Amino acid sequence: MNKSKTLALALALQLLSLLLLTQEWVAVSMAGENDSVSLGNFDGATTYPVAMPLSLFALAAIVVSAISQRFTRISAMSLAAISNVSAMAIILSQVTTKSISALDPQLDRLTGIANTHGIKDVTVSIATAPWMWSATVAVAAIWLGFGLVWQKKWQRQEKTDRYATAKPLKKKAAGTSTIEIWDSQRD
Repeated sequence: MNKSKTLALALALQLLSLLLLTQEWVAVSMAGENDSVSLGNFDGATTYPVAMPLSLFALAAIVVSAISQRFTRISAMSLAAISNVSAMAIILSQVTTKSISALDPQLDRLTGIANTHGIKDVTVSIATAPWMWSATVAVAAIWLGFGLVWQKKWQRQEKTDRYATAKPLKKKAAGTSTIEIWDSQRD
């Protein structure tokens, strides 16, 4: 796999994870007097605020690795993979426990005084987007890891490509010196 295809796929996976991060992740409802009242549906970036900066950092690192030389490219790809793995570890631990502590200000605004006196029978429903996001981030991290292994081959390709595209020098015609050329231009 060459450099451009590997980094293009990593970039596409990272953009897909950003798209999934903005989808509905959590639906919160509470028991009303007679039936359940929906308090709202929240996206991943709102529910887990640390996810967006880590995803944007990984995206920026992939872009930097695309325009960089060997050492910077290795560093940027490593940072992108580490960012994806850490985001997945942090977010999945909160998703599995249904932790929605970052939504307290929104829930307080939505419920008013009920939040301060304690909301009864709150139901938190997790959508499929967090699981799709975690799979996409995992694949992106694994792909970046493969890219780190393949980048040694890219270095060899860059050296041979640099000289393969060089134009051959033009040979001077026999018997043509610079004085003869100058003389021919004067006429």
